[in-house]
Amino acid sequence: MNTTSLESGAARRQAVRPAPWADVLTRRTEAFWASTYYFPTMVLLTAAGLLTGHVVWGAAALIMVCAWLLAFCSDFMAAICPFMMIFPLATLEYKNLYVFAPCVPLVFFLIAGFLVHMVRWPLTIEVGPSGRGLTLTALAVTLGGLGTISAVDYLSLTSLYYVGSLGIGMLVAYVVVYSAMSGIHVRILQEFTVRLLYTLGFAMVLTVVAFYMQNWHLLLQSRTIPELIYRNFVATILVTTLPAVFYMARSGRRHLLSVGLWALAMFFSGSRSALLFGGVMLLLGLVWLVRQGTLPRWTLWVMAGGCAAVGALFGDSLLQLFIGGRNTAGFIDPNESRWRLLQRGLGDFLQHPMFGIGLGSNQNRDLYKGVAGSFCAYHNAIVQVAGSMGLTGLLTYGALVRDRVRLLRQHRDAFTEMVALAYGGMLMISMTNPGVFCPFPNAFLVVFLFAAAERASQEEAIRLPEMAWREGAFFRA
Repeated sequence: MNTTSLESGAARRQAVRPAPWADVLTRRTEAFWASTYYFPTMVLLTAAGLLTGHVVWGAAALIMVCAWLLAFCSDFMAAICPFMMIFPLATLEYKNLYVFAPCVPLVFFLIAGFLVHMVRWPLTIEVGPSGRGLTLTALAVTLGGLGTISAVDYLSLTSLYYVGSLGIGMLVAYVVVYSAMSGIHVRILQEFTVRLLYTLGFAMVLTVVAFYMQNWHLLLQSRTIPELIYRNFVATILVTTLPAVFYMARSGRRHLLSVGLWALAMFFSGSRSALLFGGVMLLLGLVWLVRQGTLPRWTLWVMAGGCAAVGALFGDSLLQLFIGGRNTAGFIDPNESRWRLLQRGLGDFLQHPMFGIGLGSNQNRDLYKGVAGSFCAYHNAIVQVAGSMGLTGLLTYGALVRDRVRLLRQHRDAFTEMVALAYGGMLMISMTNPGVFCPFPNAFLVVFLFAAAERASQEEAIRLPEMAWREGAFFRA
């Protein structure tokens, strides 16, 4: 096992004796974490915020739940789901994130919960196979723009957030998550990871539903899909989480209905990336289920025939419905800013081949400004690395991807293949959007997936704890 331990395993599991009231809260909190109510509660809190429009209150509730679970649950994994569910709520205010300013003071509760957890249940710091690649990419991200970017741009709040989060931040997140996964039975870890993806994706489906609940008249009036300003973020999460739905379908075909929900949400998001890469993921998922023996081979022929028939009969109408409101030259518009950004990114690399221009550079704002608080992305992961980090970035990110692919090839089981599909979905989306260069939840989700895959590949012989949600009614396998 490629790990470095700084404390003994015994010390890792030794908890600080709490006060009696804290002990009672801990027992009840851990009972909730292990119950069938855990995942439904996360969904209900998120749905309440999305469907009522009170996203700030929903985010505040999830932050406090996350802080509570950190302070009173020995399993760090319990806090991951409420933390991730905050981001679908933020989606509805994609261009006005400042509305969440009232939630900022609550971050102190989150930090306090984390510190309490570290005191009560100290972690054994361990570094797995991804540690080397993430360390190198953190160095590349930090050095990006060396000798080129101005001090004003590099030290701006936007730059510090992206450089810090995508660099040192992801390395720290990986170490904490990987260490927290120590001692968790492989089956528990796998099932939690799958349910986390499923829940996050379902929340993003609800995001699309929430939009149409408020804007259904736009679809009826124009007979074209309205422009969701956050459509590409929706596409990223839906495409990346869809493999988890296929994974659940291995032991429960009713989850194929959820596949239909994901597909409808991707279509009505209005994202071309969702339509293109979501279609690829649907095909890959169905082929995978056939290989797994879940679906008969003739299913593929029926699906292919059905898609061909729909395309022949309604193709023009569906295409008009999808892109009719864009005022573009077609599905692919040669005049849009993405093409100019690609050209500019290659030019930035050729002019500054060693370290690029840096993630925080503002010199390309003339082509695409993005939303307030975002960096100027090239909307292509390869060009992003080359243009903002130069050869240093290409070499380090190349090494990270190589290590990840090697892990996925060495440990071939259903869970690892699901992770491979999810990672592939994120990489596909990252070819036309910021994708993996959005720190939360995108980059963190990838880090979490590979930490889980690395732990699962070790097959530790640890007693299987009783987790009711493993056999519960919600997302039952």
